[in-house]
Parts: sequence; structure tokens; C-alpha cells
Amino acid sequence: MRRSSRMSVDAAQSVVSRILSPTSSETDQGLRVAEELFAIADMVRDDSRLGRSLTDPARAREDKVRLADDLFAAAVTSQTLEVIHTLVEGEWSSSSDIIEGLEQVGIHALLRDAKSHDGLDRVLSELSDIHQVLLSNRELRTQLSVLGRGSSDDRAALAEKIFGPHVSAWTLRIVRRQVGRLNKGQLMSHLRHIAQDAASLKDENLVSVISAGPLTDTQMHRLQTMLNEKLGETVSIDMTYDPSLIGGFRIISGDLVIDSSIATRLRQLHQSLAH
Repeated sequence: MRRSSRMSVDAAQSVVSRILSPTSSETDQGLRVAEELFAIADMVRDDSRLGRSLTDPARAREDKVRLADDLFAAAVTSQTLEVIHTLVEGEWSSSSDIIEGLEQVGIHALLRDAKSHDGLDRVLSELSDIHQVLLSNRELRTQLSVLGRGSSDDRAALAEKIFGPHVSAWTLRIVRRQVGRLNKGQLMSHLRHIAQDAASLKDENLVSVISAGPLTDTQMHRLQTMLNEKLGETVSIDMTYDPSLIGGFRIISGDLVIDSSIATRLRQLHQSLAH
């Protein structure tokens, strides 16, 4: 997503942060806003002309707002409509970007709602647990991707059957939304990015570390010190395990990836010998 689209998403997320007040007594307000944004994302995904109409740079902002009102005002809350107004008033690098924008703002609404109700730590813990389960089960990752059987709704239902009894409503909605709509290999990275976004709402920098196996206390201390020094701040570590790395670890923080795993070194050696 390019800069102009990113700025439009940021503006809408700011609106979400304002309207989902921590003092709100409506426990499902953020959940409802998120679900309505997801529903609109599905509508735009199914009708590319709608996306073009809502993002057309040659069209007056007031005209796009009126179009949004005609389409959505009778079906969504006033909070959701305010978010939609902000999105259509923004600038978009591509009409298709608004689909991803709606998804991201919907996820932000879920995380904001969790924070408003002291559930953010639970969401972070649950996302870490789900990441570990998926990391350890390639077949399940495939079933929950676009390569799995059935529709995206079928895959969401499978995810709910597996994880639903064990996680909060916020985490379940996040996972249901992610599965079945992403290409192979994207599910894990999306869950990591969402966890990092959740940590940022707590003013924390969450770093994902994937290790071949558990680290000793001394190794964890060295890793923590190294990451603090490299990133220039105290970070929180989300540790998961993947025996296929053989040894070493892979560190992911936003766009920064440090891969010192033995598996990667062997693959690089094989490639260099092949050439």
C-alpha cells in the first residue's frame, strides 16, 4: 500500500480511536464497527466498480460521501458511517487499496475495543498461542489458506471450531477474518503484524522471535539485550518454536528480518554450490 492510501487508513484509524472511547459502556461497540467495516470490504471486493466510485480522484469528496450515505447509512451505525466518510474523503493510490484499508481499520477497531475493556494482553497472548499452533501444523495452515477446501466462510467456521472455545471474542473475529482470504504464506505474517499493532497500542515494540527450540534464561537475556541495543528501545519478545530451523533463530520486527537459522544457512550454501 502506497503512501497516499496509507495516510487515508491512518486517518480512519484515528477516527476509530476517538469514537471507541475507553469510557464507553457499550461492550460490543467496537465489535459491531469492525463487523460492519468487514461487510463493506466484502461488498467492495465483490464489486470493483463500487471501489472505483468510492475512491475516484476526479469525483468531488462531497459526492463520494453522499454515495456512501446512500449505500450504507441505513445499514450501519453512525460510528461506522463516520469512519467510512473519512475513508472515501481520503486519497487512494489504487481503488483496490480501499479493500485492504477497510480490513485494517476493522482490525484496529477490534484492538481498540479490546484495549477499552482491558483485554489487549489477552489478545496478544492468544495470538501468540495461535501462531505457535499454526507454525507447528503445516496441514492446518494449508486448510485455513486459499488452498483449503470450501469457501472463505467454510474456513472461518473451521477456525472457529478449533480456536473458538479457547479465545476471546476479539481474537476469534481477528482469526476468522484472516483465514481463507489470504494467499499461501500470508496468514502467519498477518497475524504477526496484528500482534505488533496490538502491542503498539500499549506503547510496546513487539518483536517476533522464532527459535528452533526453547532458550535458556541466559540465552533469553542475551537476546533481549541484543534486541534492545539494535532497536534502540526496550522491546517485548513474542517467542515461538519451529524445529525445522534446526538451530539458531529468526527475528521479525515490522519490515526488519534477521535470519540466523541453520536451515537458512544450509539453503544459502546449497544455492551457492548450485551456481
